[in-house]
Amino acid sequence: MKVTKPQIIIHAFALTHAVVSLVCQLGGIADDLLLTLLTMLMVLILCLQYKLGELFMTIAVLTVNVVGFALGSGLASLLSLLPISALVILPLSTFLITELPRRPLRIPRKGREFPQMAWLDNNTTTL
Repeated sequence: MKVTKPQIIIHAFALTHAVVSLVCQLGGIADDLLLTLLTMLMVLILCLQYKLGELFMTIAVLTVNVVGFALGSGLASLLSLLPISALVILPLSTFLITELPRRPLRIPRKGREFPQMAWLDNNTTTL
């Protein structure tokens, strides 16, 4: 199985998310802001990698943060039901949720792959 650059980026950020979550938990501080910033950076790097437009980047950053927070919180709640250390729950949840999109990414580029999404073209999208 060939590992692509976006997969490496996602894997590196998943590890970073888990470490930041663990360090924040050990320090007794909330990890919300740092994880949000890391997620935004990861999405922006991936969008720049695929040369996507500003509108798509904005939508992706907002969507990934909201969905990631909801899924991460839900998974942490489920993991808390298992007999594992409370210190491991948040970093594990964060790692697993960040790893979700690691499968080969298929992102539309300038409406070519999905003609019905041609409005995402950089030439027609301005903020």
